[in-house]
Amino acid sequence: MDMRLRSSALQRRLQAAADSARGRPRPRVVVVQWPDPLFAAGGWVPQLVELAGARDVLGRVEAATTFSAQQLADTRPEVLVFALCGFSLSESQRLAAQALEQLAAECRAAAEALQTARVIVTDGLRVFSRPGPWLVHSLEVLVEALHGEAQEYGHEGRLWALLPHGPAQNYAKVARGSSV
Repeated sequence: MDMRLRSSALQRRLQAAADSARGRPRPRVVVVQWPDPLFAAGGWVPQLVELAGARDVLGRVEAATTFSAQQLADTRPEVLVFALCGFSLSESQRLAAQALEQLAAECRAAAEALQTARVIVTDGLRVFSRPGPWLVHSLEVLVEALHGEAQEYGHEGRLWALLPHGPAQNYAKVARGSSV
């Protein structure tokens, strides 16, 4: 395929994904790039969150930044996205569950804030972690996860999953590899 054609096709997909999120509720989102210490994703990720029709409440375009459990509690995210750089979906699910268990143990306010948050885990080997054509998939993952009623791309279960929601003990079961 000609590079100009491929580039145009990617631009159309990017625009279509952004268009499908336009006008929808804009949830408060935190994207975690690394679990320990906690890093909020920077670089292009806050821009992807914005294109997906959400507000990144901790991420900065300049660079990834560390954050505390209390900062997480203070932002009261509606959605917590684990986009752990370099980890598969299954590895990311385990690490996200461990991080949530640790957050709940160290900060009651964070545990309370996370009770109502949706927790999304992504395949950090394929999406979010590298610039290039897969960033279009990253945007589609966000749109599908945040606004599934707007657009389904078929990425759920392959590139992202919803972490079972509930009290910290449920996260502990996932962290150990048990079903909830």
